[in-house]
Amino acid sequence: MIDDLKEELAERNIKRAIIRQRPEFNPTPAFQLLHEGLLQNQFSYVGEINQHIFLESGLEQKLHAMQLRKIKKCQSEQLSFNQESVSNIPEVHSFLASCRKQQGLEININKQSLEQLFLKLPHNYECYTIRNNEGNILAATVLVLVNDQIVYNYLPGFDRSYKSLSPLSFLLFQLYKILRERNYKIFDLGISSINGGVQEGLYNYKNRMGANKSDRFVYEIKLK
Repeated sequence: MIDDLKEELAERNIKRAIIRQRPEFNPTPAFQLLHEGLLQNQFSYVGEINQHIFLESGLEQKLHAMQLRKIKKCQSEQLSFNQESVSNIPEVHSFLASCRKQQGLEININKQSLEQLFLKLPHNYECYTIRNNEGNILAATVLVLVNDQIVYNYLPGFDRSYKSLSPLSFLLFQLYKILRERNYKIFDLGISSINGGVQEGLYNYKNRMGANKSDRFVYEIKLK
């Protein structure tokens, strides 16, 4: 299978291939077989640091005191937590793109493609925001409902001019509650590393939000 894959990619003039595996808390059934097969076929790999939340009772007690203070501040500011309709996806995409720009980054999906995900897979994608009294978005995320137990925090972002208020913490806190009410077990917050090296700020933030650490393997091959 791997030989056929490499041949197919080479015929398409693909120079580099990356395979991102699921985190270790949700392994593929044939993980060890695939791992050994890829390494035997010239793939290299990096163990990225992933973080996830167990959606269990008493989760609030695991939150750092600083994050709880910020969440209470957002509540006192009467910020609203909203599930957005498909018609609002273009607005949310523009907001998330601006958040990435504040970091000197680009969003990894265009507006039309994101909208199509919601239209074609309405039972797998959801979008949530935190807005102020004027209706402006302060934080937003796109969720992927992986299965009946796991939800992936695919595309989070917040306006960094509101960093001291931390609307993203308020957004995550509200998501914890509704996902738990819907009987999901794990909220996957995604990787907190680059090429295996920890992103200290991001890692520590997720840790303060009650996250647990897990590994997520990424395989790569350079083709001729």
